[in-house]
Amino acid sequence: MIEFYKEIFKLKTLLRKGWVMRDVCDKGSGRVESDGEHIFSTALIAMIVMKKKNLKLDEAKVLKLALIHELEKSILEMSRLLTMFHQKKSIWERKAVLRGLPKLMTCQSYWSFGMSMKKAKL
Repeated sequence: MIEFYKEIFKLKTLLRKGWVMRDVCDKGSGRVESDGEHIFSTALIAMIVMKKKNLKLDEAKVLKLALIHELEKSILEMSRLLTMFHQKKSIWERKAVLRGLPKLMTCQSYWSFGMSMKKAKL
C-alpha cells in the first residue's frame, strides 16, 4: 500500500505532457497543471455535471471510473517516459563505450570487437 501511495504521490509533480508540448499554461503564472491536479479536477467535474444535469447515476461508480481512467493515462505516460529514458541512456552508454574502446584497448582482437559493435549500431 505504501509503495502504491509513493507512486501516486509522484503525480503531484508530473506535468501534463501534452500541455507542456503545446505550451498550455496559466497565463498569469505560467504554471502547467500536474497530472494530480488534472485527476482531481476530473473527479470534481464529474460530480458537478451529475448534480447540475440531475443525472440519476451511481456517484461512487462514476467517480471511480473517472479517477481510474485518468490514473491509467498518467501511469502509462510515466511508464512510457521511463522506457524512453532507459532506451536513450542505453544508446548513450554504448556510444561512450565505443568512443572509449580505441583509447582503452590496444589489443587487435578487442579493437575488432569494438568495430563490429559500431557496425551493428549498438
